[in-house]
Amino acid sequence: MVRENKYMSQINMYELRPNRKALPKQVALLCFILLSIIILSGSLQASFTATNVEDRLTSLQIGEQIEVVKESIGGRNSYIIKRNDLTLNDLQNTILSYDAESNELYTYFMTNGFLERFIFRGDSLSLVRIDTLYNQGEEFSAQMMVLPEEQTIIMWEAAIGHVFEYSMVTGELVRIDRSRVRDFMFGAGTVYTDSLGIFAFGGYGLWEHKDFLLQYSFDLREWLKVESKGTNPPESGANYLWRYPDKPELLYSNNGGVNSRFRDKGLRQIDLYTFNLLSKTWMKRARHIFSDDINLYGISFRHHKGYSIDPELHLAHFQDRLFIDLETFEILELSKAHFPNINSVTAFYNEQLKQWLLVGRKSTMDARNLWIIPAQLTKDMLLPVTSMSMVEYVFRYELLFVLGSVIGVIVLVVGFKKVNAFKKKSSSSDQIYLELSEGQLVIQKNGDFVLMNDDNIEKIWSIIYRQKQKNEAELMMVDFDEELFTVSNSTSYRSKMKAKLFEEVNLGLQGFVIRAKRSSLDKRYKVI
Repeated sequence: MVRENKYMSQINMYELRPNRKALPKQVALLCFILLSIIILSGSLQASFTATNVEDRLTSLQIGEQIEVVKESIGGRNSYIIKRNDLTLNDLQNTILSYDAESNELYTYFMTNGFLERFIFRGDSLSLVRIDTLYNQGEEFSAQMMVLPEEQTIIMWEAAIGHVFEYSMVTGELVRIDRSRVRDFMFGAGTVYTDSLGIFAFGGYGLWEHKDFLLQYSFDLREWLKVESKGTNPPESGANYLWRYPDKPELLYSNNGGVNSRFRDKGLRQIDLYTFNLLSKTWMKRARHIFSDDINLYGISFRHHKGYSIDPELHLAHFQDRLFIDLETFEILELSKAHFPNINSVTAFYNEQLKQWLLVGRKSTMDARNLWIIPAQLTKDMLLPVTSMSMVEYVFRYELLFVLGSVIGVIVLVVGFKKVNAFKKKSSSSDQIYLELSEGQLVIQKNGDFVLMNDDNIEKIWSIIYRQKQKNEAELMMVDFDEELFTVSNSTSYRSKMKAKLFEEVNLGLQGFVIRAKRSSLDKRYKVI
């Protein structure tokens, strides 16, 4: 773990603490700068707190690096932090965590390692830079959960793997897991659940999508696969997990990019599931199909959703300006009439204060800013996002396929009925009657008597009658020939003769009573 120089800057106190390892020649200069800043901060502090913020903006600037603008929205103060010390890429890769007990927001800028804390006290905002952290000199892509009583921050790799514990007392970041899993689930939805550890679902890694749930056990220090019941959510490259604050369940959603027939047509499929932590059972709650003309906004800052549910209004923050109604499982949109200029919204709920903390960026100024808005949201401020019903989907995107399928089924059914009718007609329309009366064979074909005016014809009918009495439908051609032809004739003669005789026997019938057929097994001819 590479550690950079640790320093703290607190906006309201306007204090900079220099590096204790600085060279002696720099001490005097730093002390002079520090004294000047302290003197200047008194006047800035007074003007900041005394300014009337009703429908006005006030700003507090620290050199040319950080500027805080206080803006009143609906009688509440919001804070716009302009970050000239960061690039747009730094802000886009911000990781957030919320401490609801202390009402403090933690940010980690993984591209430059800044770990900072925003402290809200009344109308004031303090910013403390806790440390500068890198994981082995590289960007530390992680999720994090603040444990204020332990004065620690749990950090786990976003792609699922190593788990770390950062001490806000000693400033040490220590790996606490002993798992061999790493870079296993890029895009997994993860959430911290107190004593149950960390849960992770979905994502992509090792050349395949994942559709199972993992649990990190702090006791075993391992990632374990959860044996679950019910139908798992479908595979998706980006996923979310929430922790219900008032019951032992997790809420799951994907981001709409499920690999499916819907995605192939430019649509977004959002599936909502719940997972019961006691019964280990998945339950599907809703599926929403959105057309390409529906605005589902952008994405939020990276965060885990341990504090993203309002249990009283049954609302869960989804992404950007979108929420989920946990009673109907509809997707709701924060109306543009409220906070119209904030984007990349990330929302945390504080049950004690009964308010949301919206963190995003103000779109009407330099994009290098964070806009923090304490807000009370009601369902009147949220509008349902129209999803597509399956009937509408079929008519808009699958009509030709459905019509083709219906026509194909009709053709098959009609063809089957015709074939079946033909078979019935050919097999049952002919009436054959055979009876042995006073030593003479009496034969009727469809009500007409058959005259025995040829010895060979009479022999054939006798063979047919005998096979019928035996209930045997087949007779080998060799045996048939020996019985029919008493004189040795050529094969060609016998073949031509049988063809004429069979034609005569079957005369007047729609089907047949006798025919020659070659066996598919032994390739020998049989009489049927």
